[in-house]
Amino acid sequence: MPELEIQPELLSLRGKLVDAIAADEKQVAVFTERVKKNRELLHAINGSLGILNKETTGYGAIADTVRSAVKSLEVNPFTSDDIKRQLNLLYPTASVSKSALRTAIWNLVKKKEIDQVRKGSNTVPAQYQKNIVRIKRTTDDSAQATLKIHTQANGSR
Repeated sequence: MPELEIQPELLSLRGKLVDAIAADEKQVAVFTERVKKNRELLHAINGSLGILNKETTGYGAIADTVRSAVKSLEVNPFTSDDIKRQLNLLYPTASVSKSALRTAIWNLVKKKEIDQVRKGSNTVPAQYQKNIVRIKRTTDDSAQATLKIHTQANGSR
């Protein structure tokens, strides 16, 4: 007998869940459309500002896009989330999957274009930094000339 009492409640709950799922799916569609329009608007704004470089697909294009995003980053060290944020800022209509981004970062590290500062784990993302070009001074004269230039630029000490 208890089954007969529960069955109408379960049917009512099932109807409410179906309605809730349908409402949530409509919201997802609305937000997806909003994101698409906002990306197109950001693309147009970047174009009018003259900072739109290229948004291409094809062989090597994702790596080039990620490379330009890394070069334009202002934070150092940075994570893959920082790169993804910069990609969305610079190239809003370019879709770069998480695996493609991970592969591009791995290749940049392998080619020594960026350095891995800290290895990532499940709880902490990996950190990277831009490669710093170091010039080895072969003579004391070149070191003194560099010191003189920097002293003049910063004011005498």
